[in-house]
Amino acid sequence: MATALAKEAVDLGLSVRDVEDRVRGGRAPVRRPRLKKGLGQAPEVRRIEDALRRRLGTDVRVTLRAKGKGQIHVNFYSNDDLARLLELILGAPFDG
Repeated sequence: MATALAKEAVDLGLSVRDVEDRVRGGRAPVRRPRLKKGLGQAPEVRRIEDALRRRLGTDVRVTLRAKGKGQIHVNFYSNDDLARLLELILGAPFDG
C-alpha cells in the first residue's frame, strides 16, 4: 500500500499535506486549539494592568499562576525611567 501511495503522490504531484490526508483515510487531523498569550485573560487582570499602567506610566504585565501566585512585570526604557519608577514605587528618590 505504501508503494502505491508513493506512486500516486508522484504521478499526481500530491503535496505532503495531501499524502498525509490520504494516509489518514481522508479524515481531518484532530487539532487542539492553541491559546495565545494574553488571550482568555480574566477581566480583573486586565483592569489591574490598566490601573498600573496609568499609575506608573509604562507597560505592565500581570501573570497569574496556580494557588494565587503570580508576577508583575514592569518595563522601563532607560536609567532615568527606572529611577522615576523606583521613586513612584518606593515613595522617595532611590539612592541605593
